[in-house]
Amino acid sequence: MKTVLRMTPQTQLVLSISKKLGHSTNHEILIESRKTLPGLSPTTVHRITKRLIANGLLADGPKINGQILVDANT
Repeated sequence: MKTVLRMTPQTQLVLSISKKLGHSTNHEILIESRKTLPGLSPTTVHRITKRLIANGLLADGPKINGQILVDANT
């Protein structure tokens, strides 16, 4: 199900970092994102990645050691 996708600066940053990292966890995306936006919360990153996955811009990757990877290769 597609959801409304606003391309806020936070969304653009998360998408850009996800593509740069390839396969990554939300935590890895958060660490990189905080270099640019120090106040970004883990919840915000999670919500953004879920919206990007729902809209086909990212994909769910495999679950490794209990953490779901975000896959930039759709």
